[in-house]
Amino acid sequence: MGDETTARSRRRRTSFVDERAWAALSEFKASITGRKGESAVMREVGALGFPALHDAILADLFGLTQIDHLVKGPDGIIVIETKTYGGHITGTRHSNEWVQHLVGGEIRHPFQNPVHQNHRHRHAVEAAVAGYDVPIIGYVVSAGSATFTEELAGLVVPIDHLCEMFRDCPLRPHDPQMLDRAWRRLVDAVAAGETRREEHQNLIRLRRNNDSL
Repeated sequence: MGDETTARSRRRRTSFVDERAWAALSEFKASITGRKGESAVMREVGALGFPALHDAILADLFGLTQIDHLVKGPDGIIVIETKTYGGHITGTRHSNEWVQHLVGGEIRHPFQNPVHQNHRHRHAVEAAVAGYDVPIIGYVVSAGSATFTEELAGLVVPIDHLCEMFRDCPLRPHDPQMLDRAWRRLVDAVAAGETRREEHQNLIRLRRNNDSL
């Protein structure tokens, strides 16, 4: 009797999840992991003492884009795209997607090339501070445990090297006062973008729903 009751209990607890629900769950888990990585970068930047904007919305030629971190460094504006992945990452500088390999390479998860993402973000920042001649440098930061192919490793900054990134970022002659004015202009542009955050989130949801059809 006990075994039969246990079997019935197990049957009652068994549920089936369709592909869309499973994709939504995976996406939710990935978003939590991503936020942890972004929080880690936020703490690192805060410890360095530089003014920064996080999770910023900016308008660009393609609509709205979301930028993980904007930092006013000592010699320019730093645009950071954070990725929090495990496994092994393959791809190239110019490929549209990189691929995350898990469980001995048996599970493959493609995702948008973050160098391309950061390229768009950097252009959005350049548009926001148009007229101010200041250096704008983009970096992809890895806040996870992923390993990368040799080519990709040269494109990604590990989070524990963040301090070196600010120390070694390429410099060119600039006017510190102009950098201050450009940063204030960028702060205003991000504030304006914040009023459109819900619009941006709705567009993302619409795009994801269309992709799942």
